[in-house]
Amino acid sequence: MKPTYKMILQNYFHRFQAAVSMAAFSENLPDWNQAEIPDYHRYWYIRSGEGWLVMDDQTYEIKPGRLYVLPAGSSQSFGTDSNTGIEMYWCHFRAAIGDLEFLHQLKFPISVEIDDHKNIESIFERMIQSYRSQSLTKELRLRSAMLDLMAAYLDHCKLNDITGEGIELVEKMDPVLRYIEEHIRENIKVDKLASIAYLHPNYFIGFFKNVVGCSPIQYVNGRRLENAKRLLEETTASVADIAKQVGMQNHYLSRLFKQYIGLTPSRYRQLYRMSAASSGIKEGSEELS
Repeated sequence: MKPTYKMILQNYFHRFQAAVSMAAFSENLPDWNQAEIPDYHRYWYIRSGEGWLVMDDQTYEIKPGRLYVLPAGSSQSFGTDSNTGIEMYWCHFRAAIGDLEFLHQLKFPISVEIDDHKNIESIFERMIQSYRSQSLTKELRLRSAMLDLMAAYLDHCKLNDITGEGIELVEKMDPVLRYIEEHIRENIKVDKLASIAYLHPNYFIGFFKNVVGCSPIQYVNGRRLENAKRLLEETTASVADIAKQVGMQNHYLSRLFKQYIGLTPSRYRQLYRMSAASSGIKEGSEELS
């Protein structure tokens, strides 16, 4: 996947919000069927049995071991034949307008095959238990389970270089984010970014925030901070040298570090290395690929 598409997705996931309205486990008998146009989104996980799904005139097989995501507002009919029933975990949830539609525009699949069945069942069991709970922390635990479920779905999606192609807002932002990465050490002007996207500067700021989730200057500062963190972790360069490499003055980098991370750059480096040494684990990160 293009690095810029990955950045857009990561920022999108960072601000994704969803609220679970129902969660349960069902055993559906042979010849079960249902049809509707729901105003909520669904997750299904099929534990056993087989069936069929017709959504917006497209037919899909319902098979065990698969996780399904069905968007609100789509015409859905589904059921089983006369020979088999279905055992399934499911939940209904509501998301911000456009969130799930954006995922489907990005060619995310309706269903994925799960390789860790116990993990998915455990997530649904936690969700169901939280849904039935009267605890003060009910909504927090529901939200936690929903995010775990979404992460599991995304982990099983096969994202590739065509993800994002054909989506106007993604393709319009691609050259803008590439320009930022290539000129991160320079004084980046909003007017220049707007011209790359062929938009008026006043409109561009709102457009950028809608796609990326923050203003252009916040995004640039965020990228500089990430680069500074990496250099603090991986090199012995002085804080002043690192500030220069990421396009900031020394005092401004220190101020942003304190503001967003709660530590000075020097203290961050010290604590990072102490933690890495005590854990004995080589640092790394998983990436959407």
